[in-house]
Amino acid sequence: MKTADIWLAKVWQETADIIGGEFTISKQIINGGCSCGALYLLTINIVYSGFDICISEAVGEYPFLRDEYKKCKIRIAAKKVTERDVSLSVWRKDYMDWIFGFANQRTGYRDFDKRIGIRASKEIRKKLSAIFKNRSQREEMINDKCRTYNVDTSDGVATIQFRLLKEVNSSEMIIEEYNRVITFVDGLADAGVFE
Repeated sequence: MKTADIWLAKVWQETADIIGGEFTISKQIINGGCSCGALYLLTINIVYSGFDICISEAVGEYPFLRDEYKKCKIRIAAKKVTERDVSLSVWRKDYMDWIFGFANQRTGYRDFDKRIGIRASKEIRKKLSAIFKNRSQREEMINDKCRTYNVDTSDGVATIQFRLLKEVNSSEMIIEEYNRVITFVDGLADAGVFE
């Protein structure tokens, strides 16, 4: 069976076609320790408002080639060249945050600050209100228990990492997650985080 005929590959190709991205499949050989065989890396690359965005996931060779995958987790990264040295982490608070006080930065949106943990670099702290001004995004993040966002700068490149802790099983679900990242990226850009 050709990789292009595999259900998961078809879903990713359909997603790339809809969002205007480029879909690729690459194979990484594993031969060490207790593992042998390969991983297939599914990737969709797209440029959005000066950000290089990559949607990706690695899947095991044999289940992939046997067309056994009907869902998978995804990671999305957006990169942009910048002279700013910024970092930002956003997550849903849990009991550890309340016990140890991990998340002490505030956006000025009371319900959001109560449920969402934020750790921001000094340069970003004063822009938190502007970054999260989109009310529907704040409400979605308050109700969400499956996603984290991280921004970090290294060697003049800011990388926004988005991690989804649940599995997706359709192009619609991948596009929904992509749109969440776009909303987050827009909030950062509109607040002037990278300027």
